[in-house]
Amino acid sequence: MDRYKEIKDKIKSKYDSFPKNQRKIADFFVNNFDRIPFLNVQELSESTGSSVASIVRFAQRAGYKGFSELREAITDSLQRGMKNSEIFPLLAKHKIDDDLLTEVANLDIKNITLEDAKAIYYRDYWLNSGAQVADISPELAFILFDAAVNMGTGTSVRLLQRALRVREDGIIGPNTRKALETANLDDTLEWTVVNRLLRYSELETWPRYRRGWLKRTVSLLRRA
Repeated sequence: MDRYKEIKDKIKSKYDSFPKNQRKIADFFVNNFDRIPFLNVQELSESTGSSVASIVRFAQRAGYKGFSELREAITDSLQRGMKNSEIFPLLAKHKIDDDLLTEVANLDIKNITLEDAKAIYYRDYWLNSGAQVADISPELAFILFDAAVNMGTGTSVRLLQRALRVREDGIIGPNTRKALETANLDDTLEWTVVNRLLRYSELETWPRYRRGWLKRTVSLLRRA
């Protein structure tokens, strides 16, 4: 189910009436709905190479009072999706370890809810790791997401890039995706996990935590 269908259809129905520079903005919105709630208008301006004024005019042409109202509509759609257990595309196939969310819930933030925790994991870990490759390999997306939570999103992506033998910049851009699209996905998944274990072994705390890290990593392969 496309949680943004109504907004997407609204933008597409007016697409031909948009000036050329606003079509570029429309394309960015349609392809990045999950990111919009976490971007301000200045960040969108930089991401689309458009002026702030152009983004505001685009939102108005799309049928909203301005960018804030359009972003609010997208945020509402995302929140409804979260309530319907759609926040992670992989949840239907892979249940996230309860301890991941429990760890956040046990932080010294008395009013945090499960939905708050999901939103944190979605925004801070999923969007910059697994979400970038889920359309190519849901299994690899699951592996990257877990590594992002455990080791940071930059390290998670570099583990994949090392497996693909592309530049290790910690960002999944066109070159990384192109390499992944032509790679053997099974081999890539396995080498990404191997690279994770090698990374663990380089840490000073490896002797102390290696059993738990090994168990966690092996269990990921079994569930992927």
